[in-house]
Order: sequence, then C-alpha cells, then structure tokens
Amino acid sequence: MLRSLLVQRILHLRRVSKMSPNVVKQCLVSLSTQSFYNNSYNAVLLKESESALHDINFDYSATHHTVMELLDCSPADAIHLIEADPDLLRLPANDLMEIKKLCRENNIPQDIVKKNLTWISRMKPVELNHRFLYYWKWSFRNEKERPEIFVLLNLTLSKLTSFTCRAISEKSKILERNRISYFSNKLESSVSECTNLVIKYPFLLTRSLKTVFEIVDSLLEAGVHPKDIYKDPWLILNSSAYVKERLEVFKERGIKNIKPWMVRCQDSTLARCIEIRQLALDVSREFDIDTKEQYLCERLNADPWEFIESKRKYPRVAQISLTKLKIMLDLLLNAGFEPKDIFKHPQVLTFSPETIERRLKDLKDRQVETWELSTLSLRNKKFEAFLKKMDKKLS
Repeated sequence: MLRSLLVQRILHLRRVSKMSPNVVKQCLVSLSTQSFYNNSYNAVLLKESESALHDINFDYSATHHTVMELLDCSPADAIHLIEADPDLLRLPANDLMEIKKLCRENNIPQDIVKKNLTWISRMKPVELNHRFLYYWKWSFRNEKERPEIFVLLNLTLSKLTSFTCRAISEKSKILERNRISYFSNKLESSVSECTNLVIKYPFLLTRSLKTVFEIVDSLLEAGVHPKDIYKDPWLILNSSAYVKERLEVFKERGIKNIKPWMVRCQDSTLARCIEIRQLALDVSREFDIDTKEQYLCERLNADPWEFIESKRKYPRVAQISLTKLKIMLDLLLNAGFEPKDIFKHPQVLTFSPETIERRLKDLKDRQVETWELSTLSLRNKKFEAFLKKMDKKLS
C-alpha cells in the first residue's frame, strides 16, 4: 500500500510538472529494489511540505513523515505506530496536521496525544475544535491536571455536554473544583485513572454530590482502603444511610479490613462473611497473633525464617484466609499428622476441607492404614490414578 501511494504521487507529479519519463522510471525501479524507508527518492517524496513541486489539487494521504510530525517522534516510533494501526495511512495528511495544530494550541502534551491517537486521528478537526470548548469549561484547582481529562473528548457529544454542564454547576461546591480531581484525591489515584473510571462508571458523575461525599467519607473513616473503593465503586449507587448501617454492623463486631463488596452484598452473604471474620478474630485473640504467618508458625512449631522460605516455594499458602487455616490445621492434626509434616507439605492447605475429608475416607475404604501428606496433596487426576492402582492391588 505504501508503494502504491508513492507510485500514485510520482505519476501525478509527472503530469503536473512535466517530470521526465527517465526520472519516473528511476523512481519506480528504486521503489521495487530498495527498502522503502532507506530510499533517498522516497524521503524526498514523503516530505511533501519541503517539496518544490506542490500541487493543492493532489489529495495527500498520511505518510510516516506525517505521523512523525504529529507526535514529534522518531521514524522508528512512527513506523511502529503505523504497523499497529495501518489505517493511519488512509487518513488525510492535512487533517492530521490540523489536529496537531489544535492539540498544540490547547497545550496537550505529546504523550497524551500518542495515547489517544486512535480516536483523535479519526475525528474531523472541526469537531475536535468544537469539543475543546467543553474541555476548557472544566475548572481545576491545579491546572496541570487538565490535560489528563483529554480522553473525555472521545465521549458522545450528549454525554460530554451533560458531564461538562454538571462540572460547571458543581465547581464551587467541591474543594478540588471537579469530581474527577475529587476522586483522584480521595481514592489515591491519578487524574488520568479517575477519568477512565468515570467513563467506565458514568454514575460517578451523575450521582448526587452530597450522597457521593457521605458514602466516600464513611467508607474511608471505617478503614476501607481507597484503592478498594477505586476497584469497586458500585457501592456509591446505594444510599448513604444504607452504607452507614452496614458499616455500623462491622464496627460493633470489631471487624476490620472491610471490602466494598462486603457492604453491598445480600444479607445472607453478609451473615456468612461476619461469621468467618468473627472466627478469624477469635483465632487472633486465642493465639495472640496479628498475622497468618504468626499463626502458622505458632501451630506448626516453625521458625519464621523457615516459613518465609516455604512461602516463597508455595505462594498460594499466603493467600489462604485465617479461618480456613484453622479449619485445615484442626482437620489434619486430628487425623494424626505431625506439625512438621504439615510444614513440609504446606500445599495441602490449599485444598478445601471437603476434598481432604473425602480423600481420607477413600484411603480408609481401601484399608490403607498409613499414608503421607504428599499423597493427599496430589492433584485430582494423579490422586484418582493412585486410587485405581490401589483398587487393582485389592482385587
């Protein structure tokens, strides 16, 4: 396609400037025998802006040089972008250069232009210029944050208008002057991240401002991590009274490390969650420990340094809840296993209690009097193969 564009350009130049047939032939041969980007003839032809043979009637298409000028990037970067999005070469070069001019006039950094190149390049300059009017209506306490909301201009015009009008009406009610900067401050995230967040969850911009303030403040005061709210903002759709009521339940039970899903879940799920958290709290008080690592070392008579090495080999063990650890350790110790054996095969703790109980029953049914934890720790297919082997011996 690149070659066809240049052939078209050469033939056009021959018509309008009476270029000699020999020069045309030389260019065409050069195109077919040398690398496109290393050819000196192509370099001259690509840089239309410096060509003495300029014809306003020719419909220039974008070239790698145009992309280079748009992003002020190296030839290698331009080629990489074109390879990732070949349609760039089908876009009018004049439009791309006009877009570059608009972005520069509105102080949009090149890195942000590059991130948004896919949709910017498809937008007509007239339309982009119109959308910049909305862009400048947003108020910021820190003007350096403004370019980070640039992606909002990719919204439908109706949404962009709605969000901008709301931002104008709320600028005097928010310390940060707009909701995106407010979320950035409260949720410990960048303005760019929060811009993408409100695009994904539009209710963050349309929900009552008072409700948003009350819910976010209540969650943060209850100890909910800001990043957890960022990852799960659905809670803001609830009423502030409902959220405060749920948080009060956790406060009365002394339950910490609250997640947003725990506050918005169904009553049955909440009851089970409280039961598990209460059991974990009881375990912590019984053994006077603060972490799962301390609990495991206490129950298995293990050295903390040895446990660190074990956790490196079996990282999934560190993800098990304290409640499940207690259930599994009680089950295995009651089954007669020694603490040192459990410590040597910590992967057994990653199975569900039901699976271990079923496997213990299967072994007893086959009259296996002694077995090792390594057998219980086998994956399903290998354990089934082990049982089949035992069945053959018994038959």
